[in-house]
Amino acid sequence: MGHERIGFLPRSREWRKLVSEIGDVGLTADAVPGLAHRTLHQVRRRFDGLERDTGLQAAFSFILALCRPVTAAPEPEQEPAIDLGQNPSALEIARRLNAWIDANTDSAEYAELAKRSGADAIAYWTKRCSRQQELFDAQQTATQIWRDAATGSAFSEISRVFFGKLLERYLRYFLDREASAQFNRIEDRDAFSENLARHVDSVARHAFEASRITQSFAAGWYNKNARDATPTRQDTRGFLSFALGKLRQELQREAGE
Repeated sequence: MGHERIGFLPRSREWRKLVSEIGDVGLTADAVPGLAHRTLHQVRRRFDGLERDTGLQAAFSFILALCRPVTAAPEPEQEPAIDLGQNPSALEIARRLNAWIDANTDSAEYAELAKRSGADAIAYWTKRCSRQQELFDAQQTATQIWRDAATGSAFSEISRVFFGKLLERYLRYFLDREASAQFNRIEDRDAFSENLARHVDSVARHAFEASRITQSFAAGWYNKNARDATPTRQDTRGFLSFALGKLRQELQREAGE
């Protein structure tokens, strides 16, 4: 895979503590550990085999195509041909991402999450490059923005955002679902959902920290498989499998199993 071996990562905020803060609107202290554990368990289950989903593969292949050198010719059946010549906005590129996923998906649920995570990664890199150019009082075109993404270090950063946003959405979804089963009153469930919304940034930071474990090997994989050639579907699926496997291990560690 061409990655460095690293250990489990430290946490600035433990998941159980975060769940306790979100659940202080009605959950008892005794209920928090179980809720935190069940949420992580459900996300791990969902990530098991997720690399086989064609919608996720399509989203990742689109992001990867954006990060490939502009001189690289795409393989039509493996990655989209993305024309940046008319200087499309980040929103327009996200629309093309959605169209590519719609044409290559077999699960509406997974496709929707992949679309949103991919759009977040596109917006992140566009904003990052735009901020850098503000220092020089210049505005980059889409071609220039994504030319800067054609390196192993840039790809590892962008892919980390993609996986971090994917993990964030699953954590929020299952935390809300598992917590809802604990309440007998609609008012309590609504209060929890509102509190979860107020803590969305905390959940996002937690997911982003966890996704760092995917960044350690992404640059090496890119340099070996994508910089000078079009990755095969097997290569792409192998990367997704490895990244999701690392995230599952991290979630298992947090659950104390």
